[in-house]
Amino acid sequence: MKKTILFLALFWAFGLFGHESWTTLQENSDVVLRRKAFKKLLYSAETFEKAVAFGLKDRDAQIRRIAIYELFMHDRKRALPVMHKMVADDSPEVCIMVVELARALEDKGEREAIAEKVLAASKVSEVRKAASRALGFDFFREVTLYSSNPANDHEVVTLKAIELPKNGWLFKTDESEMGHRGEKPFFLETLDDSEWRPISIGLSWERQGIPYDGIAWYRLKLKLPEKPEGAQASELHFLGVDEAAWVWVNGTFVGQHNLGTRGWNIPFKVDCTKELRWGAENSIVVRVEDAEQAGGIYKGIILEVLK
Repeated sequence: MKKTILFLALFWAFGLFGHESWTTLQENSDVVLRRKAFKKLLYSAETFEKAVAFGLKDRDAQIRRIAIYELFMHDRKRALPVMHKMVADDSPEVCIMVVELARALEDKGEREAIAEKVLAASKVSEVRKAASRALGFDFFREVTLYSSNPANDHEVVTLKAIELPKNGWLFKTDESEMGHRGEKPFFLETLDDSEWRPISIGLSWERQGIPYDGIAWYRLKLKLPEKPEGAQASELHFLGVDEAAWVWVNGTFVGQHNLGTRGWNIPFKVDCTKELRWGAENSIVVRVEDAEQAGGIYKGIILEVLK
């Protein structure tokens, strides 16, 4: 008898509190009180479904954001079509939440479909950056350098070392992290870079008046002499890039240096034997990622011709 009375009391109390929460959510204009009421309903098994349905359409972006997050955590299959509809939400915070949830999807096709929809719907830089990260940056090349190949049965000799010019480079920041995508990616050999700003290598970009952390691109047009006689390989030797770098030669990706922040003072080389055009003009493009402090190609680059 006592257990029955206790159960009925709890049921009545919950019904009362639930009713008060719904009333607050539907009739109160105080943002803080509405959010508290929504969370009470959302985190109760009895009212979860109704709260999610209400929250996904609420006028408060924070409530919509919480609703799609909790639905995703509860049932990803059910959340997926809702996420596809919310890619055009007028709140950047909601769009970013949708993209972040998409990054957790195992299905690459679904993940990329949502990110592409967000990119098509939003012009907000932070939203587009989040979508770009969801799409990923998958440029990677594993190459055994001629200079360090253990299969060589002879001593590798440097026939010629050509120091790339310090000046003559062009530069562009990539706040949206989208420079590698689209019909005219920044590494394209024929890209119109007439509006890019001049920059020098051998100095960080901060020391050249560019206070910036993030992704940026360098481009250089380089005229090379005729190929040295006996040359068997060519490698670009980067003496210092702060912090990570990806390299293209004549539009072809040739290698990366991606050790995170710890790679800022570690020299590296990439092979460009097949990509170089001797006796002609060449396009050298470097994508640099800097997370903190100084950034950029702060030391020289040497083209090493090997035999």
